[in-house]
Amino acid sequence: MDEHRLDIDLDTLQSLERRLPLDDIFDVLSDDCARYTLYCLDDQPTIALEQLADVVAGMRATATDTVTTPSEHERIRIRLYHVSLPKLESLEFIEYDVDTRMVTRANVPPDVYELLDIDQS
Repeated sequence: MDEHRLDIDLDTLQSLERRLPLDDIFDVLSDDCARYTLYCLDDQPTIALEQLADVVAGMRATATDTVTTPSEHERIRIRLYHVSLPKLESLEFIEYDVDTRMVTRANVPPDVYELLDIDQS
């Protein structure tokens, strides 16, 4: 998952570039909270923001071999709400319902899953 560098294939990049600005793709992929959100939504297509923050905090703690404190968990929830989810939503990868605080996977291109090494079979 996050323990290795992304193997970026030129064909995959060219395919993505025909649909989306590469700068936006790289911006999303450089945001660990956004990447972890995509991993999470691959398994669970709809999730509450609070649950997503739990999952992202756990994934970040696992990747960094640390323990998430309550204040770090809150920082992750705030980052998701103000930074990561808007990035993903602007690319139409997710839909976020402000009233219900639910995050739903939307139109994630298969090439993005390929870059993240997520098997879609």
